Amino acid sequence: MSDEIISLREESVAAQSMRFDLAKFKLIATAVLGSIAVGAGTTAGTERLPYVMGLIPLVSIYIDLIANTKQIQILVIGSFLKGYGNGVFSEYEKFCSDLRTKRNVFADSYAFYVSTSALSIAIALYGIGQLIFLSQPNFAEVAVHILSGTLGFLVSFYVNKKFVWRCEGIN
Repeated sequence: MSDEIISLREESVAAQSMRFDLAKFKLIATAVLGSIAVGAGTTAGTERLPYVMGLIPLVSIYIDLIANTKQIQILVIGSFLKGYGNGVFSEYEKFCSDLRTKRNVFADSYAFYVSTSALSIAIALYGIGQLIFLSQPNFAEVAVHILSGTLGFLVSFYVNKKFVWRCEGIN
């Protein structure tokens, strides 16, 4: 087996490892931004920073874009290896490609999309809840939450559709 093929496999493994790291980073980043927004962990006299919650969908979408790029990199390497000879790697990539097209067993990309969508919807609902249940809501804060949540959901939907379209072109 050539050094180039081994190098491609190592690159694919590194990209998958980065995707897992990005998933962990997304969880940490959204938790930190959310805790800053609600004022968790602050002393009694400090203010919370509610507008920071509007950054959560943007950060989540940015992380999703990087993860999608890494997934496309993995698929391109796999597609190349699938057509390269009759070795074990080639057979494995053909098997994985068959699973992806027939059964859609590799659903880790949906975890990125669903988590961003769920966070965005939750932020928009939080803003709507403030508007409905608070006697004197801060309208700028409510607008930031509703707008960022709605835009986060719509952009996440668009990014996922583009990602699926690009993946279909690779397999």
